[in-house]
Amino acid sequence: MQIEPILTGNLPPGFDTSTCRSVYVGNIHVQVTEALLREVFQSAGSVDGCKLIRKEKSSYGFVDYYERGSAALAILTLNRKQIFGQPIRVNWAYASGQREDTTG
Repeated sequence: MQIEPILTGNLPPGFDTSTCRSVYVGNIHVQVTEALLREVFQSAGSVDGCKLIRKEKSSYGFVDYYERGSAALAILTLNRKQIFGQPIRVNWAYASGQREDTTG
């Protein structure tokens, strides 16, 4: 059975989710660690990689899966899940034209 979440957010025109294996995670509570983020998202499937970008008030991150279906399941099951009382936002990850420099 093919799992396909409803597309949400501001995806660029022509964005193809059929090959995407990564999800964007927004509104992450400041107490969440990269290890905890990986643990939460492993409930949807095997995680290939996980990156947490810390901000003062709320952080965001990206989770890469080995399988596209796991990413789709994560969007369906983890969007709006509360971690430390704060609902996270989960959607397909895509490269935008404006990238933030996170090397510092």
